[in-house]
Amino acid sequence: MRSQGARVAAAVAVAVGLAGLVPACGDADGAGAPRGAATVASPNGAASSPASSRPGAPATDPVRPSDPPPATRPSAGATDVAAGGPTGGAKGPTGGARPCALEQLTIRLDAGTSAKFEESAPLILTNTSARPCTLAGLPGLRLGGPAGAMPTSVLPQPGATATVLLNPGDKASYRLVWNKYENQGDVCPPFPSSIIVTPPGAQPQTLPWIAGVDGSVCGGTIKVYPITEGGA
Repeated sequence: MRSQGARVAAAVAVAVGLAGLVPACGDADGAGAPRGAATVASPNGAASSPASSRPGAPATDPVRPSDPPPATRPSAGATDVAAGGPTGGAKGPTGGARPCALEQLTIRLDAGTSAKFEESAPLILTNTSARPCTLAGLPGLRLGGPAGAMPTSVLPQPGATATVLLNPGDKASYRLVWNKYENQGDVCPPFPSSIIVTPPGAQPQTLPWIAGVDGSVCGGTIKVYPITEGGA
């Protein structure tokens, strides 16, 4: 009987010992950290496992601020309006009109006006085309006669110079002045019959000169005043 009781006691002891081992195994494979994983203490005392300990977890770079956007460069051809570049607006008082061509103009020399020894007449240019054009500067002048061109001396006179815009139908004029007498009132040569007028930037055109005594041009000298708007 004593030996049987001893065997029972031994069996009970073995069973109790095995029961004590079960929680330890559960901690290792169940609720506890996985085998081989390093346990890191967080600042609040709780244990945590680094991401690198998880199988298949990608490595994570430190968070960096995004790079600043590249500097914006102005597109080719851009113009700084404040710097005085072109703005694409109006082209000025002439509106971008071109110089008058001869085919746009009708030219005439009006009758002369006497003032003692001098004679004066307006040379009038009219835009008879359907588009605007401009006149600026002095015309070329050459006296002519039956034998051809005559010696001519053109004397520009002081005055405000301007670029005149001629819209369709508009006129501009130059004033021509010359001496028709010399000494005590004698007429003097040459005695032209025509004048060749070359508008600025255009081709020449031949016009009739003033007939009679008033058309006497002493020494072939003609004074020319700057262009003005309008005409008779």
